[in-house]
Amino acid sequence: MVLTLGFSLTHRVAFVLTSLSLTGLRTCKAQESIQLQGDTSRPALPIRANLPADSTFTVEGPNLPRANGLFYRNIVGIIFDDSTSGLTIRGLLSRYSGTIIGGNRGDKEYIVRISDPGPKFVGLESVVARLSAEPGVALVRKIYYRTPIASEGHPND
Repeated sequence: MVLTLGFSLTHRVAFVLTSLSLTGLRTCKAQESIQLQGDTSRPALPIRANLPADSTFTVEGPNLPRANGLFYRNIVGIIFDDSTSGLTIRGLLSRYSGTIIGGNRGDKEYIVRISDPGPKFVGLESVVARLSAEPGVALVRKIYYRTPIASEGHPND
């Protein structure tokens, strides 16, 4: 919508930009409202693990040689009960500052990056125990560094 009542070109451009900004704000608010109401569908399950090659956020397991017992300390695998809603999954991700970075479709496992629990193995164990106790969670596991996660599908899927 452009309204011209003898304004200069500068004023018309400013009015158009303001109109576009307000329209964008309404669209943004509408999308925000939809998100607040909650999407009940489960988040999409990626077909690949998508684990980082960087070992910066890893921790050694106790009594294991580094080559065999190195875990991502801020990445876990989570399998939800089949009846767990998307709203419950998104709530859990929000509480743990989690981001789905990959998946294993064979096990219906989400690979999730969480807030760093710290450089000690006990921190990783603690967050895994807390996640395991969450409603709707069937299994949480620590993810080995350098261990491929089996997934279904073809390489070009």
